[in-house]
Amino acid sequence: MAVTKVSITAQVFDFMKDQILKGSWQVGEKIPSENSLRAQLQCSRSSIRSAISQFIALGIMRSEQGKGTFLVSSDFERLGSMNTGNGATYADYASISAVLEFRRLIEPQAVRWLERLDSAAMEELLHRLGDLNQLLMDSVGDHAGFIEHDQQFHLCIASSCGNEVLTNALRFTFEQTLQRHQRMNELFGFANGLNYHRRILEALEKRAFKKAAGLMHEHLQHAIDQLAAEI
Repeated sequence: MAVTKVSITAQVFDFMKDQILKGSWQVGEKIPSENSLRAQLQCSRSSIRSAISQFIALGIMRSEQGKGTFLVSSDFERLGSMNTGNGATYADYASISAVLEFRRLIEPQAVRWLERLDSAAMEELLHRLGDLNQLLMDSVGDHAGFIEHDQQFHLCIASSCGNEVLTNALRFTFEQTLQRHQRMNELFGFANGLNYHRRILEALEKRAFKKAAGLMHEHLQHAIDQLAAEI
């Protein structure tokens, strides 16, 4: 199988999910190596790793250093679907996309401003984000609960950046668009949200603020691109 579509990681993810659902990859067994998958799919190592990281975030796979990556679950039912059969209409896309485009303008900057925090404040923020990330993982299968914790994660970053206007703008946006964000989660499931929140948190733990801001931008842009692909 050669991967040819624009969203390479999404295609790799779908291929791996198909192998699991067909039973080609069994729970408890090690999945093929990165080199083997690269040769089979004809794509980059980074695309393979990005797809695997999503399965790890979902609790479907586990990586063991020096041993490889193992399939630990095949329970996709609780994770939601990236294609539920309720495709986004043009009105859905236009309204949700407008909100995401606004967020894409302000949230990466909020992440960059976290560099201003002193060590104690940064440690407190990381502790709160870690707790929220765990709540996100625990909310898989519950669209309303997942969106609640998702928004708290983003607001936690915004409220720590030191710009009250930005924080209030984001809070107002969330209050006014709760149903739209829930609709987006129903359309696309939980995988990408878990993946990006984990990666943003890891970057902040390393004080890699520029990288974290880039991941925030990528996170929101990816959601915009998903919606565009549905109509």
